[in-house]
Amino acid sequence: MSAPTASSALLACASFLVRERDLARADAPFTHVKLGILLYYAQSWHLAIHAAKLFQDRFRAYWAGPILPSLLESAGAMSEGAEWSPVRRDSFGGDDAIDEASRSTLWQILNSYGELGSGRLCDLARREAPWREARNGLPPCTPLGGQISEASMATAIEIWKNDDGELSLVERMERHARTAFVAKESKR
Repeated sequence: MSAPTASSALLACASFLVRERDLARADAPFTHVKLGILLYYAQSWHLAIHAAKLFQDRFRAYWAGPILPSLLESAGAMSEGAEWSPVRRDSFGGDDAIDEASRSTLWQILNSYGELGSGRLCDLARREAPWREARNGLPPCTPLGGQISEASMATAIEIWKNDDGELSLVERMERHARTAFVAKESKR
């Protein structure tokens, strides 16, 4: 079974994140899994804030976290283990077609979540209801679960969006991203 073709909007969003992240020269490897989870949070926040999608492609509940099979297929990263390989800067084309609201969401995601490594992003996404619901009790060794509900994605973010009227949107995103550190530290 082959993955659906990635939409041009998805490829533009991926290209933007890869290009801007490369310009910032972050230290952690930028894997396909990390890119997928950043796109997952971008879509989630955009749905919660604007009640609109960044792209039409659907996420699936992969054992490591949310993935976009169409994006992995486009990047040639569908073979076993390739999802953990670094993303090449030229994998997705240009990002000229992104509107201002989408560009703003992507910037905020990169600034709030971009410094987290792939493992921490996976931990954060796997703790949340949308991924758990789509996995529906599958054993950890089962690679791919069901589609992740966009309504569930938006609802999970609503908690953070409305968390504290005193905080800016970026501060709320950063607070959400920091929960990955808190959870990791509390397990020790």
